[in-house]
Amino acid sequence: MQRNVDIILKQILQKICNDYKYKIKALEVMPDHIHIFIDVPQTVAPCDVVRTLKSISAIELFKVFP
Repeated sequence: MQRNVDIILKQILQKICNDYKYKIKALEVMPDHIHIFIDVPQTVAPCDVVRTLKSISAIELFKVFP
């Protein structure tokens, strides 16, 4: 199950980053958190990046794993 969550989460994060023009440099999924290193446009505040990634990924993960 954990491996499936890892794969799905990586796909979700990749889609979000593609949609928002963010570029993933490194991504590691841990059992209870993630490490992600991304390039974003200079006009985007870091807090907005975090909010976007957390909110959309949570919604999408709960759709797959209710």
